[in-house]
Amino acid sequence: MIIRIPTSLSKKTRISTEKAIPLNKNTFCDWSVQAFKINHSSFLLITNSCSLYSVTANAKEISDTKKFTLKIKDSIKKQLCEDDLEDYYTKFIEPYWDDMIFATSLDRSTISYMQSMIKKLKMLGERGVALNQLSKLATTYPIKSKDFKEPIEIFKEMKNN
Repeated sequence: MIIRIPTSLSKKTRISTEKAIPLNKNTFCDWSVQAFKINHSSFLLITNSCSLYSVTANAKEISDTKKFTLKIKDSIKKQLCEDDLEDYYTKFIEPYWDDMIFATSLDRSTISYMQSMIKKLKMLGERGVALNQLSKLATTYPIKSKDFKEPIEIFKEMKNN
């Protein structure tokens, strides 16, 4: 399991990171995380580095590695269950949590996508859209560079690769 975090977030959570390492062979186990704020509340955007399937999470009280890891794990699992993809979590993600590596970001296109998504989430969040609705938007927003497919569909297709 690779969790990619920017330097600013690694300093905040006191997590040491490996330098940028190649994409995980198990594409379900490579996630990128960015922090953002909406109306003075902190949130995380947790994005699968391959499919861009994304999850939002409240970032309240994530001051150390253990809390940060648990928040990511719980948020991914919760969103996959809500999207009727619990079997993906059970088969392709859950068995690999114990082998977690924190690394710096790898792919500029993933970072760019996340920054664009964060702008959309902030705009909607400032208008009062609930966190669970923001997560749903992040999984279904069509991606231009991926032939306008939704991240959830790309995530499902990874099973066949």
